[in-house]
Amino acid sequence: MSTPEDPDKSRRAALERQRSAQQEESARRRAQQERDRDRGRESNEKGRHFHEGMAQMRGETARNGWVHEREERTSLGGRRHDTARVGPDGRLREFTEYKNRRYIGYDEAFFQLQKEREILERNPDARGRGVIRDSARLDLHVRTAMDRLKHDFPGRFEEQRVTREQARKAEAIGRELERTWESGQLELHDVERLREQERERQRERHRQLAQERADRVRAQKEERERAARERAEAEAAERTRALVQRAKEIQQRERELRKLMPGAPDDVRAVLLAQSRLPSDPKRSRSEATERTMRAGRDTQQRDRDRGRDGRGRTD
Repeated sequence: MSTPEDPDKSRRAALERQRSAQQEESARRRAQQERDRDRGRESNEKGRHFHEGMAQMRGETARNGWVHEREERTSLGGRRHDTARVGPDGRLREFTEYKNRRYIGYDEAFFQLQKEREILERNPDARGRGVIRDSARLDLHVRTAMDRLKHDFPGRFEEQRVTREQARKAEAIGRELERTWESGQLELHDVERLREQERERQRERHRQLAQERADRVRAQKEERERAARERAEAEAAERTRALVQRAKEIQQRERELRKLMPGAPDDVRAVLLAQSRLPSDPKRSRSEATERTMRAGRDTQQRDRDRGRDGRGRTD
């Protein structure tokens, strides 16, 4: 007879299972949040490197009067531009916004463009641009807002696209800039030196590609030569095999002739052997076939001539 189950024990077990499930779910959420933060940090780093590198490539540097992360006040709130240049009076003259994303969404860019409109309307001396990867897709509302800005402020607002190669180059320069900043070696960067370093990396890459191409060409040539040698060796082996086979057949034929003509002189057997058709002698076979064809043709011509003479000799 089974004893009744303790209700308190069952409740404790259920609570323990629930607590364990909650702990697992919390751990899963924390891990997902950490992955999201890592992806966000990586995306932010790429965007920052793109912004800093492109600014250097375009000459938007402190030496040329540009500042980074300058904020302009609007009725919709502050608008912080990636790079900006102000005039002697402190008023905004130029601004640039960099976007290094595959997709530019509504939340990210729509209200930025509305603030750009207010800035351009309020300050007729200001002009700006958005520098975007050429492969980037824009939210429909963002696309419409940008097109309207370009239409309403011709020559004062531009959309400029950069290639993937240009974006990668900018990111590389941006990383180099940050390493230089962090090392404390330079406060202001020698852009030409950075560009020369990038050119040297490109030259080294081209040298590597040229060496790889040369190695491939050499390997292909060696492969062709090896294949040619193997074909020549195979053909030589086949010729040797054919000669050996023919010698065996000649010896076999000689033995057969000795059995058939045991008392015949050697020179007679040699003549008979030379006139015999051997299976492995295709040239002799073709020669004999040609001779038979020619002989048959001569016989036919002779019969035709004979019939012609018979016809001329008859009288009606």
